Amino acid sequence: FGVTALTTFLWPALRRGRRTTALIWTGWGLLLTTALAAFLLQGPRAADAGWPGVPHLVDLGNTLATGYGTALLVRILALLLFIPLLVSATIGRRRQFWAVLSGLLTVIVLVTIALGGHAGVGDDAWLAIPAAVLHLASMATWLGGLAVLFVVMLPRLKKPQTIPDARLKIWSMTAFIAVVVLIITVEYQSWRQVQ
Repeated sequence: FGVTALTTFLWPALRRGRRTTALIWTGWGLLLTTALAAFLLQGPRAADAGWPGVPHLVDLGNTLATGYGTALLVRILALLLFIPLLVSATIGRRRQFWAVLSGLLTVIVLVTIALGGHAGVGDDAWLAIPAAVLHLASMATWLGGLAVLFVVMLPRLKKPQTIPDARLKIWSMTAFIAVVVLIITVEYQSWRQVQ
């Protein structure tokens, strides 16, 4: 999500590059793979069936009947809806529509991740879930930006092109804000868990 957002809004010339596309599809694939694996493994884990229970798929209904299973299913569906967006998000006149739809699906995925973790339980879940979503979004922004810098921009520095200073200053401020939000949200989550 961070790679997509930063290349769309900060470095649009890099959005359609081969390396950027590879980063975006790799992140999407990892998110989908982990969501599918969690969905398949949750039932046997809850039924204490161990690894032999995984191929039988008997407990998938039990997983789906839980809030965690529903959140995983919603995450998988949202990730599948990303496929046409990743292929055609910057094509045509409806770029703003694609950006809004992509942002909405991103929030859905982040909320489902937060619901599946510690933030989704407890008395103050109403505050912990938004804090976890902010934490995840900040992490994606910071790490996605670093990935773009190292994988996409650093190899370009060997060529006679330069990276515009104004864009790097915007990235530096964005990264600074993301790290500040990460620190604040992790402090809150740590206090909540230790308490």
